[in-house]
Amino acid sequence: MDEMPPDIVSDDTSADVAAQESDNATLTCRATGHPPPKITWRREDHEPILLKKMPQLREFEKADIPQSRNVTTATYADDTAALSSSKTPEQASKQLQEYLGEMDKWLEKWKIKASASKSVHITFTLRQGNCPPVKLGGEALKHVDNVKYLGMHLDRKQTWKHHIQQKRNAINLKTRELEWLINPRSRLSLENKLLVYTSILKPLWTYGIELWGTASTSNIQVIQRCQNAILRKISNAPLFTKTSEIHEYLKVPTVLEEVRSRTARYRTRLQMHVNPLAAQLTNELNCTRLKRHKILDLDKRGLV
Repeated sequence: MDEMPPDIVSDDTSADVAAQESDNATLTCRATGHPPPKITWRREDHEPILLKKMPQLREFEKADIPQSRNVTTATYADDTAALSSSKTPEQASKQLQEYLGEMDKWLEKWKIKASASKSVHITFTLRQGNCPPVKLGGEALKHVDNVKYLGMHLDRKQTWKHHIQQKRNAINLKTRELEWLINPRSRLSLENKLLVYTSILKPLWTYGIELWGTASTSNIQVIQRCQNAILRKISNAPLFTKTSEIHEYLKVPTVLEEVRSRTARYRTRLQMHVNPLAAQLTNELNCTRLKRHKILDLDKRGLV
């Protein structure tokens, strides 16, 4: 067979590719001819092409936040929580301080300034007293009895009382702002008033209900009374009208009914989640000291 000069197949060959320095780029080239052509690559400036070796890709792994066997770390965006658990407060603080020491080194390596003034230290316990203080960046962290993390107000005894109080205040404040829309003299229709409640006011307290739904009945009633007052105002119901009748008329579930329905959906999502760590949250925990409702059993709460 006669020789055929090489011919580059344009459809199977990369066009111009732009990439940042040290980023990956994939180039393809296909050519025909006889004998089969040998394809080589070169730079226009005739400088050698430096290929990144695979081991160098692991440099990125070193940027991970330090991990510890005795400390559980939870990160989301710019919020980070570190939890150390032990039978004695001294050991819990020791484990946490060792982790914060590693965190200091990591922050220094990546030239990140630690902000102890924006960080707090909280002791979750039913006992009296606090864990010994810990330091971040050489500065002692302020000890508090309540801390806010991802929109949830966590108190030391996990009663959710403080969280519910904050939500009640937020509901009252937003209700006053929307008074001109939902008061009985407003010309807005009942359907639109109800829409204002379900889309603006209700999400204020339903956020995280799968967790704070374990609160005591007296604490849950704080939110229920807020909802009762708003629905009575929206419907302009007479004083002698029962609260249960207003809920039935407006087809709005009570707070406890909301706890049950959302918990059932929450458990189903966990069981079907692609992340095995999320599915493990459905496992039973043998914790008898806390006399509380179990999170995954809240769909049965209040049922006889």
